[in-house]
Amino acid sequence: MHRHAFDQIQKRAEASNPEAQTVLASCYELGRNVKPSRAETIHWLKLAADQGYAPAEYELGRIYLYGRGIPADYQQALLWEKKAALQGNRNAQRDLAFMYERGLGVQPDPREAALWNRKAAEQDEPQAQLHLAEALESGNGVPVDLAEAKVWYLKAARQNLSKAQLRIAQLYAQETAGTCGSRLAAGSDHPRARPKPKSSLPRSLQHKRRAPNCRSSAGSRNIPARRKKTNRKRGALSSPLRV
Repeated sequence: MHRHAFDQIQKRAEASNPEAQTVLASCYELGRNVKPSRAETIHWLKLAADQGYAPAEYELGRIYLYGRGIPADYQQALLWEKKAALQGNRNAQRDLAFMYERGLGVQPDPREAALWNRKAAEQDEPQAQLHLAEALESGNGVPVDLAEAKVWYLKAARQNLSKAQLRIAQLYAQETAGTCGSRLAAGSDHPRARPKPKSSLPRSLQHKRRAPNCRSSAGSRNIPARRKKTNRKRGALSSPLRV
């Protein structure tokens, strides 16, 4: 970021613009045009979050959730993540679901976790899609629904989430193996279970059919070898007449 752009952002932040305040907080966190300062980062995020700016609420919640430069504070994390989640921030919804799953700052609640994962998943958040699929497969907080679980696994897999790609592949493989197993058990698709096709030849000629150019096997009729062609004309003598 150029110095002139930074100066403009700082002026807007000081004029209580929440978007500029959030950008300025990021500058203090990453040390762009200023010396890194966790205190200044939290200060500017708090000013923006107090105005109800969801991206600032989310970022402030994550600082408290993961203890980025400060001790983790799950109560503060829950407070700010929930504010952002209620405004439809999909990342905050994902984090809130995680907190309900693990019981961070709140009693573990699989139903609430599934609810927030669904909200984030419907906004194409891949981690939420994966966790919702796992809940639907296991019945953790929601009724078991393998068909819907596959839908969410597939959505997450298409966003290159390797764990989702592996699980959907395993489910498809199990489904294929089960289908093949049931067919084999029924015998409908097994080659040996199929009736031999009836010959269209008359019964009197069926025994005469043989594969072309096949040698006779032991116990079968010997096929006489073909006579070699010669250049002799019919009726020609095999040796000259002696006088």
